[in-house]
Amino acid sequence: MDTIRASIIDGIAINARFRERTLSALHRGIETSRPEIIAALHDGVARTTQIEAEAQYIMTLNAIRDFHRSTNPKESLKQEYRPAKSQDDTHKRSPIGYAYILTPVGDPLYSLVVPVAAAIAAGNCVLIEEAEALSSASRLIRRVLEKSLTSETVLFTTKDPFEEHFQHRFRISVQQNLVNDPWPTGLLLSAPAKPRVAIVDRSGNVQNAARACAYARFGFAGASSYAPDLVLVNEFHVEEFAQAARQAALSFQAAQNCSGTNKTDKQESSGNVVTSTDRATVVILEKNDKHTLSYVDSPVLKILPVSSGEACINMLNKHDSPLLVNYIFADPATAKYLSQFVQASISIINHIPAEILIGPVAPAGHPTCIHPRYTPDMFSVASPVIVEQPESSIDQTLWPGKSSKKAVELDKWLQSSIEPVKEPFGPTVGFFEQGLLFGVGVILTSVVVSCSLAIRYGYPVVVRTLTR
Repeated sequence: MDTIRASIIDGIAINARFRERTLSALHRGIETSRPEIIAALHDGVARTTQIEAEAQYIMTLNAIRDFHRSTNPKESLKQEYRPAKSQDDTHKRSPIGYAYILTPVGDPLYSLVVPVAAAIAAGNCVLIEEAEALSSASRLIRRVLEKSLTSETVLFTTKDPFEEHFQHRFRISVQQNLVNDPWPTGLLLSAPAKPRVAIVDRSGNVQNAARACAYARFGFAGASSYAPDLVLVNEFHVEEFAQAARQAALSFQAAQNCSGTNKTDKQESSGNVVTSTDRATVVILEKNDKHTLSYVDSPVLKILPVSSGEACINMLNKHDSPLLVNYIFADPATAKYLSQFVQASISIINHIPAEILIGPVAPAGHPTCIHPRYTPDMFSVASPVIVEQPESSIDQTLWPGKSSKKAVELDKWLQSSIEPVKEPFGPTVGFFEQGLLFGVGVILTSVVVSCSLAIRYGYPVVVRTLTR
């Protein structure tokens, strides 16, 4: 315990070479244990398929590789010596000290290893609190981490061993399964209870939207952190969407080699069940269903008919908190409008990336990153170093003895103003002018058409009459 305490105080993990070597060892340890890890994820985690286990493994290695690339010792050394060369270092970030990570429940490989790697990449030590009962996958991952990483910087423990003032000074906590506990500070908290919604506008591709929503909802046994709880579909396209989702459900069922029994644990809701199996259920809700925005953790795709985009906005913005994610299927103009006025942590247009379905909810208070979900910036704080004097510093007029023209300089500051923005050239045709021009255009069109018809058919008649 004294060893890792000294490492935290001394900042042993800050050195770029140390971070590079540590991340290399972590990557190598997970890579060499690939068959065992994938087998443990597939067999030890409920309803995780082979492909889903492999996807989690690949994304975990991908994140470690990205973090390793970001260490860049050469650039880090240049940045470190910028102040020595009388240069600003406005982008400097300092590690907090140590990350205290609670053992996650879902996606044990990604949800544990990615925050560990991100914390290391930011220059932190890591303490991992073990749960009382560990799954076989979690036990294997612990063995891999202990074998790959040095005890100077990474430690497994049953509780935080350091005193309160040390924790307050150096600790950042990662808690991924917060539900109704008080919201403490200094934590990277993942709150999965916020609504996850998809909006399918009449201008969107209904078939693609149905497939994307169905696969996201049915994959990972319906327990993905970012699978849509509810799909709002324009009422004129509900039937088309429901049938497309039904076909996707049947395809998903066949791909999983599962029997078509009716064993899905569904939340209580009223509505029309389009299809129901043990791996995929599609249901159209009534508009007055009280469980409309309830949290869903099973493979149940709920569809709610809506009259317009404005109805979606009014309904969703009445919720206590912004949406966790808002998937929008619409043309670009409508998608821009909906993403602007529906409050959500992240809005994704016309697709549901598979990467977002793996891992925990992104920590609150940080931009939602699809992958990797944790970044080194989350485990560090900004601490810029300033050497150069600003060119137009008020320092010249504020302090005594700085300038012999204080009054002139100060007056310049007081009289300074922003330049007006140059408006781009464009036609000055207002609403009423447009109406007037439209009316004139209709009249002129009628006159031209009438004259053309008169000349085409009337002129020969007049000529024949005069020649008789």
